[in-house]
Amino acid sequence: MIKDLKINCYEDGYKISQFNCYDIPMAGATGYFNYDNYFYYLFYHAFFHNWTDIGLDYERSEILKKFGLEMKQHQVESAVDLISLIKERIDNQCPIILRVKSHGLFYGKSFGTNFDYPPHAIIITGYDSSRGLIYIRDPGFMEGGISSPEMKGDALYRLQLEEEHIMKIWNLSNAAFKDSDTRHEAFLYNKAFSIEKTGDPQIVNYLDIIGDIVQYDGFSRCKLKKVIDEFEEIRKILKDNYSSVSEIKRRYDKSLIVVFDIIQRAFSFLCSSNDYSIEFNNFKKKFLEYRQILIARLYANSLRDKPLSDTEKQDINNTTSTLDSTLSGLLKKYIRLQASAKKQLTFIQLEEMFNNKAFGSNISDKCLARISVDDETNNVGLYFLAEGIDTKGKLESGNVSFKTAELGESVYDNISCLGQTIRVPEGRYDFIMVLFCSLYENVYEKFLIKYEDGAVEEISINSTKCGVEPCFGEETVWQGKPVSVFGEKAFVPEFSARLLAQTYYLKGNKNIKSILLPDKANLHIFAITLGNYFANNVT
Repeated sequence: MIKDLKINCYEDGYKISQFNCYDIPMAGATGYFNYDNYFYYLFYHAFFHNWTDIGLDYERSEILKKFGLEMKQHQVESAVDLISLIKERIDNQCPIILRVKSHGLFYGKSFGTNFDYPPHAIIITGYDSSRGLIYIRDPGFMEGGISSPEMKGDALYRLQLEEEHIMKIWNLSNAAFKDSDTRHEAFLYNKAFSIEKTGDPQIVNYLDIIGDIVQYDGFSRCKLKKVIDEFEEIRKILKDNYSSVSEIKRRYDKSLIVVFDIIQRAFSFLCSSNDYSIEFNNFKKKFLEYRQILIARLYANSLRDKPLSDTEKQDINNTTSTLDSTLSGLLKKYIRLQASAKKQLTFIQLEEMFNNKAFGSNISDKCLARISVDDETNNVGLYFLAEGIDTKGKLESGNVSFKTAELGESVYDNISCLGQTIRVPEGRYDFIMVLFCSLYENVYEKFLIKYEDGAVEEISINSTKCGVEPCFGEETVWQGKPVSVFGEKAFVPEFSARLLAQTYYLKGNKNIKSILLPDKANLHIFAITLGNYFANNVT
C-alpha cells in the first residue's frame, strides 16, 4: 500500500546557497498544506534574519504559527521506532523533518567523509508498505547536479529509498549526534520532527505578508548594522572560518532576492512594464548590488586584517538605513496603489476553435461529451457532469474571470491543444488568465506569446492532473463530478474533476499578435482572458 503526501518540486524556488539545507526542506514541508507556504516561509526567514530582533528557533515557530502549523518533536529510541513513526505521521497527513549528517547520506557527495558539516535535513513524505520503501525529498541531492533553464532552485524531487537505507542513515546520524560536543547537535539525538496543522492560517495571500511586516515597523531594525558595529570581533571569525563567510553572504545578501520576489507577487502591477515596475526594478538592482559589494568588502577586509574606521562604519550604516527606509516607503506607496488599482479585462472568443466537448448534462453511456476517449471502438472515455457551473458561459473565482462556452448537448466547450494559433484583439496587455485542465498526468508545456514586432515571449503552463489537489499554485475555479464510460456502463469514479486557472504576467509591453498553443492533446483550454491594470497616481 502506498501513502504519499503530495509536495511540489518547486523548480521555480530557491537554492541551498541562498538559504540553507534546513530551511529549504522546512519550506517544502509547509508547502504540503498550501503551495504558496514555501514562498511565504522563505520570505519570513529572510525578513526575520535581516530586520527583526527575533531569535532563530523562535523565528521558525513564529513562521509556522502564521500558517496554522507547528513543528512537533518526537522521541525515537531506535531505527525500527523511526519507521513506525514515519508511517503513523504520514497516515495523519503530517510530513516528517529528519535531521541527518551529510556523511551518512549514501547518495550524497559527502558520504563516508570525516568532514563535520552542520546537520542537514530531509523531508519524509510517504511510504510503500508492500515494497518496504520510504519516499523522501532532499534539495541537497540536486545541489550542483541536474539543472535546466526552468530550474531556478534546488528542486525537491522525490527519491525512494528502501527502509533499511533510511534506518542506516538515521543510525549513522544519530551516533554522530550522541557523540557531538555541540549543544545543538546533541539535542538532535533520538529526535525526529513532524509538521502538523493546528488551526487556520493567518496568512492566505502575498498581500497579507506585506501587511504583516508593516506591523514589525517595516525595515527599521536592520541586523546588518550590528555586524558593522562589531566588525573588529567578527572579522577575526570570518578570516579563519569560511563557513561563517557563507552564512553572512546567505543572510545579508543572497536570501534577499526572495523579499523582492514576494513584493512583486503581492503587487500585480509590478509584474508588467510600467513606471512603477521600472522604479521597483531599478531600486531592487541598486539594493542587491549594494549588499553584494558590501559583504565582499567585509570579507576582503577580514582577509587583510583591515578594520573599519568609525567614519566608514557611520557611512555604511547611513547608506543601509537610507535604502531600508526607501524600501519601506515604496511598500507603503504600493499598498495605497494596489487599493486604487482597477483591471480591464478582454475575453478572448474561442468558440470557433473549440474541438472537444468536456461537459455533459447527465450520467449516461449515451452522452455525447468525451473530454477523453480512451477506446472509441468499445466506448471507453471520460467526461464532466455539468453541475455547479454556469451554463451561460461566465466563470469567476477569486481574482480570475472568464467567458466560457454556453453549454449544450452538442456544443464543443474547450480546445484540446494541438499547436493551434489564437488571434487576439490588437493591443498591449499586462497579464493573461488561462482556464485549463489536464487528464492522467501533470502537464509541463509552454504558450508562445507572439508580438507584432516579431518578438516571442514564453509562458510556462504547468497543470496538475485531474483528480488531485493543485500542486503548481493553480486556483480551482470549478470542482465537480467526472463520469467514466465503459461500454454500456456510466459511473462516477472516486475523484473530483477540476478546472484550474493561473494568471501570468507579460513582460513584452508591446502589441500582441497571437498566442501559439502547445502540441499536447491532454491539455484542455476552456477560456483565455487578457487584461490591463489601471491605477491612480499615488505618492
